[in-house]
Amino acid sequence: MGLTLPAAGTLHASAALSPTAQVERGHRARQDGDLIEAMNCYLRAIESVPDFMDAHINFCGTLIALSRFADAVAHCEQILAHDPRLLAAHIHLGVARIGMDDVIGAFAAAKNALRIAETPETRMLFAQCLQNLPALPDRDDDTRAWLTKAIEVPWGRASEFARHAIAMIKADPVVGGAIARAAADWPKIAPAEELYGEAGLQALASNALLRAALENMLLADIEAERFLTAARRHLLDAALAPEADAASGFHLALAHQCFINEYAYAVSDDERQKADALRARLQSALNDDALVPALWLAALAAYGPLHAIAGSDRLLRRAWPAQVAALLIRTIREPLEEARLRESMAILTPVEDDVSRRVRQQYERNPYPRWIKTAPPGSSIDINVQLRRLFPHTGVRDIGHKGSVDVLVAGCGTGQQLVDITARIAGAHILAIDLSLTSLAYARRKTDELGLRNIEYGRADILRLKDLGRDFDVIDSSGVLHHLADPIVGWNVLISLLRPAGVMRIALYSEIARQQVVAARNFAAARGYGDSPGDIRRFRQDVLALPADDPVRTLVRYADFFSVSDCRDLVFHVQEHRFTLPQIALFLRASGLTFLGFDAGPKILGRYRARFPDDVAAIDLERWHAFELAHPATFGGMYQFWVQKQR
Repeated sequence: MGLTLPAAGTLHASAALSPTAQVERGHRARQDGDLIEAMNCYLRAIESVPDFMDAHINFCGTLIALSRFADAVAHCEQILAHDPRLLAAHIHLGVARIGMDDVIGAFAAAKNALRIAETPETRMLFAQCLQNLPALPDRDDDTRAWLTKAIEVPWGRASEFARHAIAMIKADPVVGGAIARAAADWPKIAPAEELYGEAGLQALASNALLRAALENMLLADIEAERFLTAARRHLLDAALAPEADAASGFHLALAHQCFINEYAYAVSDDERQKADALRARLQSALNDDALVPALWLAALAAYGPLHAIAGSDRLLRRAWPAQVAALLIRTIREPLEEARLRESMAILTPVEDDVSRRVRQQYERNPYPRWIKTAPPGSSIDINVQLRRLFPHTGVRDIGHKGSVDVLVAGCGTGQQLVDITARIAGAHILAIDLSLTSLAYARRKTDELGLRNIEYGRADILRLKDLGRDFDVIDSSGVLHHLADPIVGWNVLISLLRPAGVMRIALYSEIARQQVVAARNFAAARGYGDSPGDIRRFRQDVLALPADDPVRTLVRYADFFSVSDCRDLVFHVQEHRFTLPQIALFLRASGLTFLGFDAGPKILGRYRARFPDDVAAIDLERWHAFELAHPATFGGMYQFWVQKQR
């Protein structure tokens, strides 16, 4: 084959083993965290049989684990020159290019891999590229089709694909033209025929990507919001016409979007009165068991939750076209199921702390965060193998018992992270707790849909968890501790529940990255906005009216700005603390926890290592602090990191 192999460690004398045995030995070494020995084993197999592709592929995977991304790229390219359809080589090439911060090259590798086969691995690589790409390098038919599938199936968290979906939708001449016209006319609402253009509603209804995005994710874009606000007003007028037309697929998808964003769009007094009149018509029709046009349902679902209308559950017993039925399931059946689950949820501890009570009341208003789709968990792996892959240079110690790992998720919210944990940890037995019964019920419904049966749910306050008399191998607490009256007290409670050598994944707000939010919180407090849905809608429109260079106006860069409960959590939270890395480092030294590393992705890690190449493990928090000062947006989504208990 004539491949040029990059230098590895010193080859030791075990060449008497067969090439297959060498590969198997390499697998064992890699699982044990000895990456250099693993690489040497694969090299021995290749030297014996130069065309041994399994050895080549695993050799590339080990180079990636060692962060030798350039070597991995070079080797993958040589393999593909020999066999252009070797799927695993395309996948490794994409992962290695992401590690080199070459996301455009990685995207090309992902597309080549998908052209060979759609597998969990190729879909995951495509999704990972979308997460890292600032913009799509091309918008061809293949990319559009794969992006639509990624949202509908889905291939990951649908929310992670939103900005690319929005960009591609706005690039469409028909849909993008309508969006541009609405934005240019705002706050005026153009007539429907002018807004939709010559192509009309049918063109919008036939756009598969637009429909997938509206039904499955939060569209966080101001121009798109202006268009959808105008379209909703025309939908309401059409529903109130003497003879309502059939419900367009676009109208039904628009209603889904309004339910997802919890009715965040601006509403005029005139609209409110018209919606009330239409709601009265529906109520009368339900009482009389009369005909209900589907267009009424689309319009009313775009202005408020259908399940709040008395007797709306009777609509579920009628025959409807598939798209109408799907809207009724989401806006009536699922909320009613959550209400049932809420009533039966276990109460594990009392909630007595004043701050905890106020936080609980905030999250009882809506399920937070509302999510629609995520990729179902694939084959889970041993937690020790997983941690060694994430942190190959930090000497992670084994935890748990073979085939069984006890996990506490302290603040599970609506459960999306539970899906990730199930995929990440083989044999996980999960206790998921939260202050909010509303969020817990949503989590239970969603994880039941995915067939996850390894999760025990209950309402509990972190401050009272010692009362349970339980301990755990893994504790996950993401975005929770900074909402306690004293985060350090809560963190110490969690540490007390962690078994010796147990690991903990923590996520905390960054003081440096969150200054725009601090400015927005001060803006809201100074002007006396409350946190009701009406006040949040008013706050949003007032922020949008600010000059583009106003620090508060930059809040629109956050996807959370575009839904009611997300905006409430972002700006109006009853309790928020923020941290710096020196503060975290000080606490870790005092608490007997070893910092394993950030769960930050290869792009950020690659940039950090380029600046601090001698910190191979990427665990020097003093240097990370310097890195964050130079790149203040690095931890905009929170510090997310793993620690291990020393004893």
